[in-house]
Amino acid sequence: GLDASLVEAVLDDVGCSPIPGAPPHVPGVITHRDHVLALLDIAVFCRLPRRRERAPLPRTVVVASGPLRAGLSCRAASGVIELAASALSPPTVLRSEGLAPFLDAECETPWGLCGVLDLAELLEAARVRA
Repeated sequence: GLDASLVEAVLDDVGCSPIPGAPPHVPGVITHRDHVLALLDIAVFCRLPRRRERAPLPRTVVVASGPLRAGLSCRAASGVIELAASALSPPTVLRSEGLAPFLDAECETPWGLCGVLDLAELLEAARVRA
């Protein structure tokens, strides 16, 4: 999950232009509102278990944190929910080695357990490793 204030848009079926020599977690770039943005595959970047299908993910969440902007590829964007701070707890279940450095918290949602990402940390780390 993401802080909704950091989400600029959720796009369906965005065409991605590959970048020769880009790291595997950056499958290419997209264009959004006259800006070219890197597309970040969080699953690849965080070394999460691979999806069975290798087809491009159907949705892109355009995010910004400080000066950094990117598109995050995802299977679905389930919606926006408002959570009280008391609904957030330290991550204890969603602690995979690659994802743990970027998790601020976790919470129960109508769709199940959700990790809350530290977007600034994630985008900075992806930029450094690019």
